[in-house]
Amino acid sequence: MTTAPPNDDGRVARLEQQIALLCSALGIDNDDPAHVVPEEVVALIRADQRIQAVRLLRRLTGAKLVAAKRLVDGAAENLGSRA
Repeated sequence: MTTAPPNDDGRVARLEQQIALLCSALGIDNDDPAHVVPEEVVALIRADQRIQAVRLLRRLTGAKLVAAKRLVDGAAENLGSRA
């Protein structure tokens, strides 16, 4: 059984900061779910078909159910503010 490093939260925070800096340097909008979520999944989210979006995301990425649902829910929330 693999255990997480004791300071996992700090490590994740540093990685997120590095990603934000890289995205900024490259001119990529890191908050845009279209850059993280496949286009087909975004289309399903916009069509208010979240269950199908989760299924497709899992099929395309191999993500676990909880992770895919969180990503779809987060993308839907971000996209909702732009609709």
